[in-house]
Amino acid sequence: MTFNYKKLGQFIAVLSLCLASLQSVFAQDDVILYIDNIDYTVDPDDPTLFTIPVRVQNFTGIAGVDFTITATNMNTQILDVMNGNGIPPNSLTVNILNPTTVSGIFLDFSGTGVILNDNDIFFELLVQLPGDTGDCFPFEFNFLEVVKADNPGFEAPSQGLGAEICLLFEAAVSGFVVSPVDLQNPIDSTSINIFSADNTYVDTTDVVGFYNQSVPTNTNYAVFPLDKIDEITKAQRLTGINVGDLVVIIRHLLSLELFSSPYQYLAADVDGDDLVGLQDLILIQSFILGKIDEWPGGIYWNYVPASYVFPNPNDPFDAPIPEVILLEPLTGDVIDATFVGIRLGDANLSSY
Repeated sequence: MTFNYKKLGQFIAVLSLCLASLQSVFAQDDVILYIDNIDYTVDPDDPTLFTIPVRVQNFTGIAGVDFTITATNMNTQILDVMNGNGIPPNSLTVNILNPTTVSGIFLDFSGTGVILNDNDIFFELLVQLPGDTGDCFPFEFNFLEVVKADNPGFEAPSQGLGAEICLLFEAAVSGFVVSPVDLQNPIDSTSINIFSADNTYVDTTDVVGFYNQSVPTNTNYAVFPLDKIDEITKAQRLTGINVGDLVVIIRHLLSLELFSSPYQYLAADVDGDDLVGLQDLILIQSFILGKIDEWPGGIYWNYVPASYVFPNPNDPFDAPIPEVILLEPLTGDVIDATFVGIRLGDANLSSY
């Protein structure tokens, strides 16, 4: 499987332009209501039901809002409109005019004006979007009027920003497997499992350590690597494991030179008891001498999400170390499910 870096570059360029455009819009003093087509939720029991936030910018001292939102895809059904957490109960009155149009009035009955933080949820649309992958459902503000408490006789400058929700019944889960010495140094031929209650999807990292697997959305997944599939002989598994590792462990146990990386602890703990001790030293020596052919547990690599920050790098076993990346649920592409691979027995991290 190959990765199209040109397309990624084009996508990043377009995204940068879009973000710059939004920042330009949000930099104004206008009161802004915008439909969030990124951070919406999908009902896990009915993947056609979407809860779509309408968020705000510059929402300060607002006494009243009058709005109408229309969905231009006629398959859309607007089912409900729900208050955001920041506005008083019963302050929003709505009327679903037809399956694709809703109007509403917000009134601050305190008379002092409501203040919301930028990007707070003003209200949420509960909509049904039946369609196929790639179908898009645009939502538009057909009308927006905003009045502030300190100037009720005049309409405040405002903008209603529409957006479209595009259905993605499949999404890509991708990332890299990299070395603990240099996070830019790839580890190839690693088997990646993407596990759900219904299925397991498997991919393998390529020469740049990259994997990319399409899976159904709106499902919970656990992503975790397994051993390198190209290490099928003991000689291949011994790469980087030698007497130098024994010396490093002895010096660490005698407190002459403690490990400098939390990944060294994970590499040296070949018996998997969350402790580096004499038993690990004996096992590594026996493995090098050919007295044993595998580690207890039959695995040869440990993997940690690259995003994980060890609370105590000098005692990484002090807290549970995650071995998987959880996607609960997967609603869109994930491009940063990256892991650090640690070869068991390679306590001086010399095999990368």
